[in-house]
Amino acid sequence: MNKNAKIYITVLTVITILVILAGIYIHVFRPVSGFFSGLGRDGSFGENVTDTISVDEEVTAVSVDVDAAEISVKSGEETSVKYNMPSNLVPKVSVEDGVLKVTSKVKHNVDFHFFGSREYRIDIVVKRGTALEDISFIADAGDISIDEIETKDMSIDADAGDIEMEAIKADKISIKTDAGNIELGNSKIGTYDIDSDAGNVEVDDSTIKEFRVKVDAGNVEVENSTVDGGSVETDMGNISLSGKIGDVATKTDFGHVDFDRDN
Repeated sequence: MNKNAKIYITVLTVITILVILAGIYIHVFRPVSGFFSGLGRDGSFGENVTDTISVDEEVTAVSVDVDAAEISVKSGEETSVKYNMPSNLVPKVSVEDGVLKVTSKVKHNVDFHFFGSREYRIDIVVKRGTALEDISFIADAGDISIDEIETKDMSIDADAGDIEMEAIKADKISIKTDAGNIELGNSKIGTYDIDSDAGNVEVDDSTIKEFRVKVDAGNVEVENSTVDGGSVETDMGNISLSGKIGDVATKTDFGHVDFDRDN
């Protein structure tokens, strides 16, 4: 490895770490610190509560708005919401005009907070075979996993946390994230839009008609996939595209670009 390559890797690593740490501080420690506003008089969040809510109504869309939790959405036998959260942070679950809404919000008025070892988790199951009109996520902190979901539109606005998607069928996916990796596998997507400040983007064994990616600091890697067209741009990071790659424009200010076309 030559000297310039070593310098590039070092600079990229340092900047990526700094951006991620800044994102975590701005979007996790400051806003999530508001959790203290939900403390009981004894200074505790209350005991963790685990419950499963069965949803009997027909669901055509899902809306998730959560300050901090690990969020999972997958298909299953029946639609339901299961959570394991402190009692003062139990999510509100409702169905309005076919939209399954899951909300857990707190006031942001205190300056510091540690997650500690407690579990903050919400698992959503959508009845298998349901074709959703829309699924949306707004999350300040926590990983998001989505498995075997069909929808026309999917939107994710996440401050800090990884996003993993598997076996997704969607006309359009739009993702805006400040810090975290984004992974897509075994999926069929019409338009796939990503705007990321810091984190890697990975696509594997998927078909995408229009792939549009803008990453400030992070690598973009597409493997064993079909991409008809689009654009991939990074300020600092490598771009690697392999498979049946069509007319995809690439640009990186600091990194290298590799194509391995099957076609």
